[in-house]
Amino acid sequence: MKKASKNTNAKRGVSKRTMWIIMAVVLIPAAIIFWNTTGRPLATQASMKRYLEDKYKEKFVVERPEHKNGGLGVRGSWKSHAYPVSNPKLKFYVGCGIACNDEYLDSYFSRQEYERLQSSMKTMGVTEYSVRLIIKNEVLKYITKDSNLDIIKRKYDPIYKLRIKVSEANNEDDSTSKISDIIEDIYKQGVSRVEIDYTLITKDKKVYKCATDYDTVSRLNYETIKQCLKED
Repeated sequence: MKKASKNTNAKRGVSKRTMWIIMAVVLIPAAIIFWNTTGRPLATQASMKRYLEDKYKEKFVVERPEHKNGGLGVRGSWKSHAYPVSNPKLKFYVGCGIACNDEYLDSYFSRQEYERLQSSMKTMGVTEYSVRLIIKNEVLKYITKDSNLDIIKRKYDPIYKLRIKVSEANNEDDSTSKISDIIEDIYKQGVSRVEIDYTLITKDKKVYKCATDYDTVSRLNYETIKQCLKED
């Protein structure tokens, strides 16, 4: 009887160990997958939010981040978009790797410039447009939301990316001339690096496009835009 009892207990012990091994084999990978797909993104999201709120002293909403460019032996980084609670339309990039960085002030002043151009664009019959100012990283530590945009453009010369779409244009030359006038006004404000993505659609539905960068076209004017504009 004792021998049978010992055998039974031994079998129970083996069964328990087997059960724990199976649980470990199943649960540990599951826990790792859960952490990488849910826990880690949520922790990173919270870290990004804390970084922005500590830096700018206001409340932000950070969208779920994604891990990019990581792999075996490669750290990669987390990327997301965020916006201030006070202005949900003002979305901007935020990223965290070894350190965090963001484009909040770029987006903030780009929006200001967009609003400055609104009246001129409407008068010209522009269908769609967008403005993106890219401010040098080393400059960002010297400016805040209270900084004057005119001074930023004149003193720090950000890259100025302008996208314009004109539909139902009566006259190709007239529309292009008006676009060049706006760009000349931008140059007069102290900006030297202007890039344009210009789409012109005529009344007979012909589409013309021009895309430049400041490295290849250092100074935009009516002639350079006209030469660049090609039927799509």
